[in-house]
Amino acid sequence: MKKKRSLTFSFEGDVNGNIIVGDGNSISQSATPSLQSDDIFFDVGHRLKRVREEIDLQSSQFTELLGLTSERQYLAMENRQDEVPLSLLEKVHLITGVELEWLKHGKEPRYKVQVFAFRTAQQGLEFMAQFKPRYLFFVLGKPRIFEHWNVCLVAQTSDYRYQVIDHKTSLDFWNWSDDLWFIPVYFEFLTILRDAFPRDPGLALPGSWYKKLITGQVHFLRAQKELDSQFFFWPDAVLDVNCQRDDSERYDRQYGRWITRMRNTYHEVVALVSNSKKPGSNWLSNR
Repeated sequence: MKKKRSLTFSFEGDVNGNIIVGDGNSISQSATPSLQSDDIFFDVGHRLKRVREEIDLQSSQFTELLGLTSERQYLAMENRQDEVPLSLLEKVHLITGVELEWLKHGKEPRYKVQVFAFRTAQQGLEFMAQFKPRYLFFVLGKPRIFEHWNVCLVAQTSDYRYQVIDHKTSLDFWNWSDDLWFIPVYFEFLTILRDAFPRDPGLALPGSWYKKLITGQVHFLRAQKELDSQFFFWPDAVLDVNCQRDDSERYDRQYGRWITRMRNTYHEVVALVSNSKKPGSNWLSNR
């Protein structure tokens, strides 16, 4: 039997577990700007094409999505035979989340990444609530040598728009030198989110692609093509700190021995925190 949780929050939408999630988050064509005769025009068809290819749409599909009446007209812009009106760039921004400054001038980042630190699970949940996610992806950055097992969250807010939320948190707890009190808080936060979105996959990206994602250099749908399918259920394995769903050896075989090391460190930290002891550098240096 699951224990009832006291951390709750709400916003408009349908109830999903402990979280009230968005009920559509669609962008209506009537709400987006139409082409105007006094538009400003930009020679940026190459960037338009890059966005279209990242969300994996044919030119005919993108033409329809943008509400244009002619695919030939669209391709003329994409091939830089015609310039692109600002009103159309604004529509691309609304639909895909690509930054308008990047579309117009090539200024990085291409996609806005939300960086948010919190001190309580409640604060973290309240921040997540504003995005009204349709789906929530738990993304793990697979490290190369001397790198960390980093985690970010990606909220899908419409068909082609995804918001990356980076809490600047890693799962290699044994390398933490301070803020150990935050480990059980972060687990509480992740557990509530996982309870609310139990069917949404966990993804693992190579370190280079993870870095591109959290620095706004790539659309989530493009980064997703680089995922490691072996890690689809890593959030369940990580949060199963007492091995109630499976045994530790099987977790090790599928995800690597780091997960056992993380689990052991978690239990040590929780014991220290619960005993009102303040872990220090000496404790970590003995690991």
